[in-house]
Amino acid sequence: MFPGNTWLHPELTESISRTTRMEAFLKGLGISSFLVETTALLGYHDPTPVQKTYIPRILAGEIVQAKAPTGTGKTAAFVIPLVELLSRDPFGVYALVLTPTRELALQIEQQVLAFGARMNIKTECIVGGKDLVAQGQALAKRRPHFVVATPGRLGDLLTCHEDVRNVFRNLRHLVIDESDCLKETQGDELQTVLDLLPSALQPLEFSATLQGVETVGERAELRETFLLSPDAMRDAYLLVLLKRFTGKSIIVFTATCEHAEAVSRLLSELHLHCRPLHSLISQRERNANLDEFRSERIPILIATDVASRGLDLPQVEVVINHNFPRSSVLYTHRIGRTGRAGKKGLAVSLVTQYDVELVLNVEKKQGAKLLPLYSEQENRAFEDEVLQVLTKMTNTQAVVSHVSST
Repeated sequence: MFPGNTWLHPELTESISRTTRMEAFLKGLGISSFLVETTALLGYHDPTPVQKTYIPRILAGEIVQAKAPTGTGKTAAFVIPLVELLSRDPFGVYALVLTPTRELALQIEQQVLAFGARMNIKTECIVGGKDLVAQGQALAKRRPHFVVATPGRLGDLLTCHEDVRNVFRNLRHLVIDESDCLKETQGDELQTVLDLLPSALQPLEFSATLQGVETVGERAELRETFLLSPDAMRDAYLLVLLKRFTGKSIIVFTATCEHAEAVSRLLSELHLHCRPLHSLISQRERNANLDEFRSERIPILIATDVASRGLDLPQVEVVINHNFPRSSVLYTHRIGRTGRAGKKGLAVSLVTQYDVELVLNVEKKQGAKLLPLYSEQENRAFEDEVLQVLTKMTNTQAVVSHVSST
């Protein structure tokens, strides 16, 4: 079933022969040579704590509830052992991964395809924005090894089509990624799916904020700061921040899709290169904007919390909360977009007069205070810059608002 090594370039074969700690770790677990080699080619040289902890447990068939900071390799921690287990007993739909957003589903599918390339793994990504009937037919006809799905769309298919339910009859493994988010925001849809799946499954839950579960792995160095701003002047404060961070890769989080679109248009009118990411634009545009940002052709992404969960964006240097998040869970996931893969990160929250209770709640949950971004003297200089751009900002807001209403 597996091709030989003849396709490998000699230089790549030589690099693989130099054993890394990751290779030694996987070989010690009895992982197949094709998967050890693929892991090396994908650039995994050192197993992270979450991988050390959970790859052996998944291989052993244990139930897993994994809490680990973002950027610590959670996806590889479940994809590697599941691909290995599939290689030992390949058949139909073997594993189902449920995740909260389309973008995250597509990202996970790409990782599954990458790790399973040497055994021609088949996948299906079942998310909204695509034809429901065509998705059901693809599942019934192709019988993919891995299905990656959002609960709402998969629940519709399972409820309406007996053929689709039969596809999952021999399902072995269920991964609930970002499980806290799914339970909180899509609990009914998730339960619909769970009620229609076989009961004899190996359940695997992964998240950065699972309650009552010990954290595995430590977050990279991340400076968490705030900047006091009058509510009516948040956009001006944001503009000055972005100008000060010119040259860095930045995600700006907003409260709603409408806010994300308005801020994106405003900044574009002010000649800042940015793209929006929210659920009111088409899936094609969402994918295109995310690809531009991931490839660093665009330095600024203006996003709702659709971008706060699990997306692999290791280049992000700064996260700015245009609005302060309504819960500590959202705050944790937002700032987790930076400080990934061992890099330093900076999170800046614009805090208005209405956000005091929210800030205190986050500080209480984290057991640590947010730090001011600037000293008093630096802050006065910053506010002077804000006053200098305020008139231009106000005029531009009026233009953008007029264009949007016509």
